[in-house]
Amino acid sequence: MTTSHEPSASQDAEGQPDDAKEGSNATLPTQETSDDTIASEASTESAAARSDGDAPEAGVDGLGAEVAAEDDDAYYEGEYAEGDMIAFIRRWVSRRAIVVAGAIVLSIVLITPMAFVAFGARGLGPLAALPTPTITPTATATPAQKVTLQDPLTKRSTRWTEQPNCSMRGDGYHITDNNICFLAGAPIRDSYITVTVVQTVGVDDLSYGITLRRADKGSYYSFEIDGSGRWYFYKSAVDSNGVPVLTLLASHADNPSIHTGLHQSNTLQVRATGPRFEFFVNDVKVGQVNDSSYAQGVIGLGGNDQVEVVYTNFILTQPA
Repeated sequence: MTTSHEPSASQDAEGQPDDAKEGSNATLPTQETSDDTIASEASTESAAARSDGDAPEAGVDGLGAEVAAEDDDAYYEGEYAEGDMIAFIRRWVSRRAIVVAGAIVLSIVLITPMAFVAFGARGLGPLAALPTPTITPTATATPAQKVTLQDPLTKRSTRWTEQPNCSMRGDGYHITDNNICFLAGAPIRDSYITVTVVQTVGVDDLSYGITLRRADKGSYYSFEIDGSGRWYFYKSAVDSNGVPVLTLLASHADNPSIHTGLHQSNTLQVRATGPRFEFFVNDVKVGQVNDSSYAQGVIGLGGNDQVEVVYTNFILTQPA
């Protein structure tokens, strides 16, 4: 902003005193008057410099000094206005930067835990020591068993039937033709029955094996194999005419766990627990069946027509 100043009333347009114009016979100025004139001329030159747009010189007295001060005010006033705008822009930019920085920090805070959870199992710090827990299905507990009879079946004893088709020899318990030779003793409920058998004579499609839970004559279960690699689970029941009738409850052909042919050793095991029966050959589970027809009975070992088999290493276990 520019401020105009009118010259003093004691001066004319050229800055000379009024009494200097009164005639040519005016008294010559004294030294004091000359000094005043010099000062007035200096002031006039200063005003002329202002009118030409030059900045006032520092240290000049009088009107020039006043104008210089006011011009300085105008200069600084413009500077402050420009500074306010710059300050506003700086504040706006600063606020925007703060908002952006805050958003970045918040994103990091939110994303970092999820990243640790996703990759913690791969070794990111302490999370690697806290693997995600896995849920393991609860298996049915196997009841503890105790051995109640272990017999190599190589020496004669009163525990097993002795007759022409059921004979105890040095190499094992021989059974010929279609016969079942029983273990003496009280009826047995839950039990694991294990025995090793070898077929020495006969065709390979006739079965033999373990008889269990024989409730009476013609009423029992039987787990059997044959020389072709097949296993069976039968239930025998007496019909209305008193004749035993076999019902096949389960079977499977060509099971690879069964050693086929003559003179091949196979270890059979049946686990009877309540109505549940599980079947193993050479320590491999081959099947299972549920049936509640007979809850208890005596144990036996069987043969078949035109077949001779030899049993060894009989083991009976019962719940502890």
